[in-house]
Amino acid sequence: MPSRDDLTTAWADAILPNLARKITVWWKGRFVSVENGTAVFAVEDGNFQSRAEKYRAEVQAALAEHFGVAVPIQLTVDRDVPGPAPASAADGDDDEPDFDAPAVDGPVASPEDHVKMAFPGAEEVTDE
Repeated sequence: MPSRDDLTTAWADAILPNLARKITVWWKGRFVSVENGTAVFAVEDGNFQSRAEKYRAEVQAALAEHFGVAVPIQLTVDRDVPGPAPASAADGDDDEPDFDAPAVDGPVASPEDHVKMAFPGAEEVTDE
């Protein structure tokens, strides 16, 4: 059984580039360990895990061909992939909208005025 480092190197250099695109889309991830003769491959979320599962046999076959031995794979969700950080007032984030402030400096009379505000310097062209 190859080590995690051997799997990682072979995955990036030889195996992943030769798999079909329909497989590589869902097999974005990394080998995290080899436990009890099974390579543990982590993907970013449960959706990727269920989709990658469909192609596990093909990936195992590619690994077996490369290493000359059977390489069973267990799929898991990568717990080390950071998710979006929650915004907090302590972050000093000044991008929060001020809902008490007026949206414009004056009244907007028409949809055309909205467009002119969105595109400063724009001029209205008429057929006249």
